[in-house]
Amino acid sequence: AGTYRVWRTTNGAAQWTPVSGDLTGDGTGSSGSVISSVAVAKGNSNVICAGATNGRLNITTNGGTSWSNISSGLPAGYITDIEFKQDDPLTLYVTFGGFLTGGKVYKTTNRGQSWQNISGNLPNIPVLSLIADRQNGSKLFVGTDLGIFTTTNGGTGWVQDNSGMANVAVYDLDYRASDSKLFAATHGRSVFSASVGTITSTTTTLIYDNGTAQGSYYWPLAGQASAVRMSAPVGNNTLISLSFYITGVHSGSAAFTPVIYNSSSGTPSTEITGLNQVTAANIPGWNDVILPGSGVPVPNEFFAGMRYDGVNRPQYGYNTFNNGRAWDYNGSAWSAFPQTYLFRATVRTSLTDITFENSLPEEFRLYQNYPNPFNPATNIRYDLSSAGNVSVVIYTASGEEVIKLIDDYQHAGKYTISWNGNGSGGKKLASGIYLCRISAGAVSETIKMVMLR
Repeated sequence: AGTYRVWRTTNGAAQWTPVSGDLTGDGTGSSGSVISSVAVAKGNSNVICAGATNGRLNITTNGGTSWSNISSGLPAGYITDIEFKQDDPLTLYVTFGGFLTGGKVYKTTNRGQSWQNISGNLPNIPVLSLIADRQNGSKLFVGTDLGIFTTTNGGTGWVQDNSGMANVAVYDLDYRASDSKLFAATHGRSVFSASVGTITSTTTTLIYDNGTAQGSYYWPLAGQASAVRMSAPVGNNTLISLSFYITGVHSGSAAFTPVIYNSSSGTPSTEITGLNQVTAANIPGWNDVILPGSGVPVPNEFFAGMRYDGVNRPQYGYNTFNNGRAWDYNGSAWSAFPQTYLFRATVRTSLTDITFENSLPEEFRLYQNYPNPFNPATNIRYDLSSAGNVSVVIYTASGEEVIKLIDDYQHAGKYTISWNGNGSGGKKLASGIYLCRISAGAVSETIKMVMLR
């Protein structure tokens, strides 16, 4: 637990002991900020991370004896959640609330020495919670003001996954690996659960040309480049290959460097990853570039192109029509090219099958007991749509009370209790028809049960 410092209990909250000083500001606790999230590394309770409402993040590796500030590289925003990777106390994720453009989810693999922004294409809304798939480190779930978003490529691309659940704020998430069950606690709409299904993949080649080179182009200087804006299907996308139509060589050889850029408002921006130089073998014709490993994660919109080394000047084809997707880099700035380059990209799009169902009942209900008839015991199941005082009483067919099974305050939820067929004090009852009556606030229901000795 936290105020402006972290507290710990070892006796079920009977007593609390501070295990840190002020982690929010100047050491006096007067910054006005408080600890908003605390996480303990799985498998090592001495590693604790605490985040504050002003973006300060601190970590201890010795149970609180000493703390280190690991906020460098993170935005100064409201930290909403911290999650350690399963069985890896070096890797953790941090989420931020508020409206920080592009600064929603961060990851470190070296316990905060450096941070990677994995917000990808998340919208500019508060991210409130995060949970990682225990078996697939590239699959993450975040709860936001607009429900659940998932990624299967480590955060490069995010997809909204609200099937069966409204666009509602999700304040907490949990994942049960034994049956791949995801739980989402919402603001005012109860708790939802979903079975996380298999990841389905489709492969798409993104084509914006007519396949015929109606002209050729090349760049003379090192660092100059051309690129085409690619719009991948909705989902988590991985670029697996590129293809360029090379018409000839102006000078040198047909060597060039394939490049992949992020898109910023439809304009090429930062380079996504570095690729090795290749030499076109099919001239004139299409030349495929297979990306290393399993491919490169890309957002839903990105740019694919080629860059010159200043020595080799292969010529690439273009169409004379303008679809607004081609861009040129002259060494200092990008500008739109009024025609269409013959550049293509093939992506693999992955989607996780998630359908949510409400884990809390929407109405009060008493179900028929099972088994029925029964001997010697039976189960009684009921739903509570709201919290309150609940009583479950067994009567004879003539209305005589034989035992009160429940007389207590209960939270909203789904309940199952067992009755062993005995009355108060363990008295063994005879075969016959019995009534089970449940009362919750102003509502009640009754069922008939048959006991056969």
